[in-house]
Amino acid sequence: MTYIPTANLSPLYNFVQFSGTVSAFGTALGTAFPGFTIQTVADATSGQTSNAVVIINDSIVLSVAPNNYLGYNLGLWQQYPAAKMAGGANSLFTVYP
Repeated sequence: MTYIPTANLSPLYNFVQFSGTVSAFGTALGTAFPGFTIQTVADATSGQTSNAVVIINDSIVLSVAPNNYLGYNLGLWQQYPAAKMAGGANSLFTVYP
């Protein structure tokens, strides 16, 4: 989905939420960011086994918690919890129609 910063309403940012399986999350990331080679596997780290490990272009590794959003915007990979994506005064982003 496309999101806009809550504070100033521009520019547009793209994020994908990790809300299903690790495999489905990897497919969604690959569709949203076709210029990258993206792999996803289940995190085997103690205490983080519900997370997805995202490997981008064989050089960036991120552990993404369930229900968090991951996006690549303005040259940076960014991860935010759902509360920061919900719109309103305490969030960073609002979904763009």
